[in-house]
Amino acid sequence: MPGFDNDVVYASNIDLSGGAPVTAQMVVDGQVYVATGALTNPAVKQLSVDFDFSGAADVKLVDNDNVLYVAKHGNDANDGLTIGRAKLTIQSAVTAAAAGDTIIVLPGTYTETVTHAANNITLVAWGKPSNCIITQADANVIDFSSYTGIQYIGFRISTTAATTAINTVQGTTGSCNFKMCQLRMATTANIAAVGQPAIGEITGAGTLTVVFGQHEYSHSGNGGGTAQKGAFIVGNGGLIDVKYVEAFDITCSGTALVSSIGIDLASTGNFQLHDSQIDITDTGSTNVAGLAYLGGTGTDQEFYRNTIHITANNTAYGFYASDTLSYTRSYYNHIHITANTAYSFHIGNTSYVFSEFDYIVAADGIQLVAGGNFTCVSSEIEGDLTARGDKPNDINQIFIMNTDNTATASNAALNISVGGTTSTGDPFVSWLITGSTEFTAGIDNTDTDAFKIGPNADPSTGTSSLEIAAATGAITFSEAYTFPVADGGANLPLTTDGAGTLSFAALGVGAGGTGLTTITDHALVVGSGTAALTEIGPLTNGQLVIGSTGADPVAATLTAGTGVNITNGAGTITLNAVGGALSWNAVAVNGTFAVNNGYLCTGGAALSYALPAASAVGDVVAIGLDGSTSWTITQGAGQQIRIGNQTTTAGAGGSLTSTAQGDIVHLVCVTANTTWLVTSSIGNITVA
Repeated sequence: MPGFDNDVVYASNIDLSGGAPVTAQMVVDGQVYVATGALTNPAVKQLSVDFDFSGAADVKLVDNDNVLYVAKHGNDANDGLTIGRAKLTIQSAVTAAAAGDTIIVLPGTYTETVTHAANNITLVAWGKPSNCIITQADANVIDFSSYTGIQYIGFRISTTAATTAINTVQGTTGSCNFKMCQLRMATTANIAAVGQPAIGEITGAGTLTVVFGQHEYSHSGNGGGTAQKGAFIVGNGGLIDVKYVEAFDITCSGTALVSSIGIDLASTGNFQLHDSQIDITDTGSTNVAGLAYLGGTGTDQEFYRNTIHITANNTAYGFYASDTLSYTRSYYNHIHITANTAYSFHIGNTSYVFSEFDYIVAADGIQLVAGGNFTCVSSEIEGDLTARGDKPNDINQIFIMNTDNTATASNAALNISVGGTTSTGDPFVSWLITGSTEFTAGIDNTDTDAFKIGPNADPSTGTSSLEIAAATGAITFSEAYTFPVADGGANLPLTTDGAGTLSFAALGVGAGGTGLTTITDHALVVGSGTAALTEIGPLTNGQLVIGSTGADPVAATLTAGTGVNITNGAGTITLNAVGGALSWNAVAVNGTFAVNNGYLCTGGAALSYALPAASAVGDVVAIGLDGSTSWTITQGAGQQIRIGNQTTTAGAGGSLTSTAQGDIVHLVCVTANTTWLVTSSIGNITVA
């Protein structure tokens, strides 16, 4: 039509009957024509971001009723169906969502707790976990409760300063999957209780799944001796499933009973962990466990292709199972433990652990409780195959095959060893038929590593029949042996004729024998060259064997000379000097005479020495003054001293006293215990 330009809308069915002139409307980039009502001209409109037009007509080019939006510019009063009408909080969108809906969350930090109210809800972060964050300081963040099919993708979800035993995410019988997220729990609080904060907990028969992402658990508070610090906690019938995690850091300090990736101490919960990189550092817990710390019953765990590094100050385990009737399978894991005490596995009574080709660095090996069941097959770097089976009421067999058909003995070998330089265990083989005697052969670690064979529960118990010393190779037989052929009389030794013939016969003199059929009780035996041995004795009290040149020695009694007294007893001879020599002592303090001793008073003031309370006839004492002020000999009850024609006063009042330097007296006992006689003296002695 004339007058129409470029960018003018033309209609092929223009009706000119209305009488009004035809008008032309220009459009620019991004504009469209929108009808405004019947028999009226359309209006030119510009598209908005969310395709929501104002005016008489409301056009929504995209209308996804199963998608809701959350953004920091939003408002919870909005319906959330477009970005422009986004809700402000995630909780508002979760409350409004129906089963099967997807919630898209735009970047921002959302400080809230999200409690789910419908099944099969997926939440997707629009951005990276570092800029799409759901967090609380001291509260639970996600609670999926009993709802199933819940999924979070690409979020950072964290509790930053827990003060009670809360969880970043939790559920009961529902199921929730966190994919490519960053789950975090951090606390410095001292919570003196068994229960402690966790990243995630299932309190019922639900499932918590963590796939991909980077996760952190940090707990530096003092929990006390019963505290259980775990990144995940599982309840009865529940499942914690962690897989393909590129980095999982667990950092703990402060007191606790245990810290671990997962804890199940009183339930039938289960853990599955595979293809993940995990680092655990703990400087305070009594025990640190890598894969999990279990104490429930009837559980079923599976761990494979994980890399776990554990650094602890106390005792650490690659995996700890004290639960009952549980079955745990571990294969192709690398577990490296650095701790004061490092065990690869702890297997409790009636627990079953199956380890297949795990590569474990743990200095103290396996800790197997009586009644525990452990089976492993592994190959170290150099290619040696290690196999172990410990299952009750079963037949355990190990086959070692030499396949290269060479004569090299080492091509088929069985190595039974106890790992770790600090181990005190015994590597041994046991043979036992129930109800009969158990026989073992192996190394006794507590007896300088001797190799022992005997009817014992292990080499360290009982008396071994045969021992081989580790240092010298010396062989010791500890039991009596019976030869099958009866030959000779009773008590005859086994002899040889030097040509290989053995027989039971009397041992000849030439072979070191006695040449006697009997030996007198208590007699001494004397050699007689090639003739039979001869006897001396038996000896009586005080007799000695006295040599005689060129003849057999004889039994004789000692003869005493002048001044010597001999007293013979059973197995003893006592020699005493009669009035014999004195042992002299320099003194400077008071005292009591010891018989057959002399005292030189060389220092101090006036010294006093008492006669001995017990003395025998012939005992002597002496005292001299050489430096002290004086000496006095005192008496006890019933005692008295004779000096020349004088005697002291009988009893405690009598005494002898020196008067000048150099005064000295010698006394001899003439009546046992009571009367003494001065045999010599120098000086003017005062008699009282």
